[in-house]
Amino acid sequence: MKTCQKMDNLVSVITPSFNSEKHIKECVQSVLNQTYLNWELIIVDDFSSDASKDVITCFAEDNDRIRPFFLSKNVGAAEARNIAIGEAKGRYVAFLDSDDVWNEEKLEKQILFMKEKNIAFKNEIALRASISITKGSANMNATSDIIFSNFSLGDQAKQLFDKSCH
Repeated sequence: MKTCQKMDNLVSVITPSFNSEKHIKECVQSVLNQTYLNWELIIVDDFSSDASKDVITCFAEDNDRIRPFFLSKNVGAAEARNIAIGEAKGRYVAFLDSDDVWNEEKLEKQILFMKEKNIAFKNEIALRASISITKGSANMNATSDIIFSNFSLGDQAKQLFDKSCH
């Protein structure tokens, strides 16, 4: 089993991209605008046929925290995410689709909340986990210090988070 030391409090933002030319600028800009500055943005372009690669490359040339990967064939969003997770250096992993944007305080509030409450919260963060998912004949295994994903810890955690953000 491969182990590595994750960079302290670095958030690896995972963004798969496929023909996202119309939205990727706003997506990347929402990460650049974060008040929490200790992040890396890993964009895996899934063999786009539009100008997505040019837009992504332009951002990466201007900011070394943006790490693009360009695939030579289309593999789908799930595999693009998995590739990005494999490249992640952060203690935390957050998922951001290429057609979504974040509030500028998103990461700051979520990291602060996690540290203050020492808990995970709905829709965004899970504690250190080993996950094994089976669907049909496909199996997926993943391990991470922290996984931001869609799961529910419960109403108590959500209520604490909601109170801390208002």
